[in-house]
Amino acid sequence: MSEQTQSHLRIVDFDRVNVKERLSDEELMLRCANSDRGAFAELMVRYEIPIRRFCTGMVGDDALAADLAQDSFLRVWQHRGRYQAKNKFRAYLFTIARNLCLNWLRRRALLTMVGIDFVENRAPQISQFDDVFAEGIEIDEAMRVALSRLPEKQRSAVLLRFVEEMHYNEIAQVTGRSMSTVRSRVHHGLKNLSRYLPSEYRP
Repeated sequence: MSEQTQSHLRIVDFDRVNVKERLSDEELMLRCANSDRGAFAELMVRYEIPIRRFCTGMVGDDALAADLAQDSFLRVWQHRGRYQAKNKFRAYLFTIARNLCLNWLRRRALLTMVGIDFVENRAPQISQFDDVFAEGIEIDEAMRVALSRLPEKQRSAVLLRFVEEMHYNEIAQVTGRSMSTVRSRVHHGLKNLSRYLPSEYRP
């Protein structure tokens, strides 16, 4: 990440005011719209780990996911004046992160098609999540590999539902699809995931 980007993210070093910890995400984001850096710092504290975890599940690389997560928060800060209070902040933030991940995945697919190495000499790392996935299965390398084989639409729906514990209506906001479509993607994603996991993971 560039020095300029890192300098923007230093705003999280400001001291947090206790009252901000009691405000809702949406109230904090409205304060961010008025350039309240302490409010933004509180939002980063609340969501840095979930966003990194989601990005890792999407792209399968911890180091890259960290960059994408930072870029997501940077976009929030840069475009803070565009936020509308009627929107749930969590859905707003995950939409930004998902779009950044999709852009990277599309770029990777394009470079692969023309024969360019997109790995940038960095070996993928195994995700180390603290959360558990469906039916208590930890997201270890076997799960990461299985997730990577899912179509992107199913992968993001499954991650948002079971790792980030979003309700279907929130996932619908993030993905821009109806709840029935989201339910279908989760259903088929889980069905396909069970096929890709080693036999010891199955009931």
